[in-house]
Amino acid sequence: MIALQNIGLGREPDWNPNCDRIAYTGRSSNPSHHEHDVWITDTSGTDTIRLTDNGAQSPSFSPNGSLIAYVGVIRDTIDPYEVLGINVWVMDTVGMHKTQLTFDGGWEPAWSPDGNQIVYVRGESVEKRNVIEVTYHLWIMDVSGENKRQLTGNVIETFGCK
Repeated sequence: MIALQNIGLGREPDWNPNCDRIAYTGRSSNPSHHEHDVWITDTSGTDTIRLTDNGAQSPSFSPNGSLIAYVGVIRDTIDPYEVLGINVWVMDTVGMHKTQLTFDGGWEPAWSPDGNQIVYVRGESVEKRNVIEVTYHLWIMDVSGENKRQLTGNVIETFGCK
């Protein structure tokens, strides 16, 4: 059996609107740092900065280029290997002012063209015959994290849909 080690020095790239910076999911070349994080670089690859440091991926620039939506990992404070949640966050382009927008899951954020809303994916888990099935739905929210609503599939009231 062959073990797959995902080094991932660069994936999920997204251009900023000025086409001079690229945000991406990457990993440090330091073997002791095992987390994927959001990085930003110029188009020459020489001015590179890690924007997150505790597990993040799927960066997406806002249409005006001032914010980056991304998927952040929430970890247990006692056991840092224990993942408590994966949610949508936003931050500025220097990795400051990080704000968690979802608290019940969220992946693959994408901005509306006007920059006022973010669409994302959220999974619904159901156990059927000792098998956990996950159905993925599109959700949309304001950039503030308010007014979340499910766009695809049956709307389930227990998930807080309007």
